[in-house]
Amino acid sequence: MVGTIKLPHTCPHCKKTTAKTAVELEEKFGYRTLPSGATNQSWCRMCRSDNK
Repeated sequence: MVGTIKLPHTCPHCKKTTAKTAVELEEKFGYRTLPSGATNQSWCRMCRSDNK
């Protein structure tokens, strides 16, 4: 759901990386901007960089 961020958030790919705060979410996952608003990335930064 765009614009709504539920914490804690766990990476659905590796199931190891978890963010419990907004600061951790920014550091470990990042955000993406959509026409309807900003939302957090689902996969953690590590999983996204490994799958390129």
